[in-house]
Amino acid sequence: MIVPLIFVGSMYYTYNNATYLKNKLYDIFFGYIEVKCCNKNCNSIHKISRTTDTIIHNMSYACNMGCAMAAFSQEQELLEKKNK
Repeated sequence: MIVPLIFVGSMYYTYNNATYLKNKLYDIFFGYIEVKCCNKNCNSIHKISRTTDTIIHNMSYACNMGCAMAAFSQEQELLEKKNK
């Protein structure tokens, strides 16, 4: 009973390490993932590794709260101008 559990656990551990190493090699050969801030006035570009939690768990990414709020207010101003 214990032998199959050890075998399955070692296969899972090996798979996770292989995925991590593959992503690290992709970062080295192809470069990092570049994300541009949505704020027109910010224009900052962030380089993110393929092994960060943002990419692995498919999370949303924002430059920071100030940039996110500024982009939201810019979008609201444009909508107000269109509606007039």
